[in-house]
Amino acid sequence: MRIGLFGGTFNPVHIAHLIIAERARDELHLEKLIFMPCAIPPHKTTQKVASASHRLDMLKLATRNHPRFEVSDLEIARGNVSFTVDTLQALHGMYSCSKEEMFLIIGEDNVVEFNTWKNPDKILRLCRIVAVKRPNVNLSENDPVRHPDFFYIDAPLMDISSSDIRERVKNNKTITFLVPAAVEEYIVSHQLYRQS
Repeated sequence: MRIGLFGGTFNPVHIAHLIIAERARDELHLEKLIFMPCAIPPHKTTQKVASASHRLDMLKLATRNHPRFEVSDLEIARGNVSFTVDTLQALHGMYSCSKEEMFLIIGEDNVVEFNTWKNPDKILRLCRIVAVKRPNVNLSENDPVRHPDFFYIDAPLMDISSSDIRERVKNNKTITFLVPAAVEEYIVSHQLYRQS
């Protein structure tokens, strides 16, 4: 079974996340793409984050009509800071798949930081890494930080970010078409992101 893992804070999930996930699913012929919201983001400790249960609920709403998208609470259930290497090991225990069938989807901006992650060599033994193009990041073919074992896929470059969405909500601006309608309704009904 070919499985993609798309981890993140998803604070909140937005349209660009979904488009990237679908592009990766399609290009990599994935049978399942797992969205994995983290409990506590390891590299964003100063950022105010909506509760894990809110972020999980919003992801479920955003993906509920896609038969190959799944949302996992594995990292949330673990609590505290989770590391990719631990999540990949757990997924290998849950699914019988080889390194060649497990794909970790990251933004191209994470390529630069990959060697600072916990056990990057072990991550490379557990999965294939797929880097998706991001706005304002342009790694050339010969850039020394481009890892030779990574796949690079193009996705539409959309300048949509969770931080911008949170700022728009805080300032009473519309987020229509930036997030799925069900996610927008959830944010409004739960009064998320209203305060700084």
